[in-house]
Amino acid sequence: MGNGYISNALVFLVQTFFGFLLLAVMLRLMMQWARASFSNPVAHFVVKMTNFMIVPLRRIIPGLMGLDLASILILIFLQGAETGIISLIFGTHLSLASLLMMVFVQLLDLLLTIYKWSILIYVLMSWVVRDQYNPVQTLLHQITDPLLRRARGILPAFSGIDLSPIIVMIVLQLLAMLLIAPLTDFAHTLR
Repeated sequence: MGNGYISNALVFLVQTFFGFLLLAVMLRLMMQWARASFSNPVAHFVVKMTNFMIVPLRRIIPGLMGLDLASILILIFLQGAETGIISLIFGTHLSLASLLMMVFVQLLDLLLTIYKWSILIYVLMSWVVRDQYNPVQTLLHQITDPLLRRARGILPAFSGIDLSPIIVMIVLQLLAMLLIAPLTDFAHTLR
């Protein structure tokens, strides 16, 4: 289609549509990994919103050693479809190897981004919201606690101030800088 205003608008629509679905499925997978309570209203919403994609595939593809293979395959398919459609809109050609590498990199970037935002929102909410039963805060705690707990083991709280979110945010940002950009560059060489 070429570059231009229409192409940019189409890319925006594609990224919005697929981004919403990718976010929901990735959150569901993260909640499963963290063993978050699915009775939480926010978690329940995410599960209900993604069931139409995941439940039928689970009948065909069972889990493996605690991994929800159906959710992982849905993530790969959605990210591959988004990347492929955007490539078509701009008229670029991606080899299968390049597409698969881009899918892996983009899903890794999404995972790191969700963790960074979850930690940031959780920390901000802990300063403002004093309701220990707040469903958003509870879910964010359940998702981020496995990472924060490891950081607390390395650097305990000083004078009652928990520095584990800062440590985890630095590590996540370093991972993004040292993995995402080089892997993206590598994926572009596979064309």
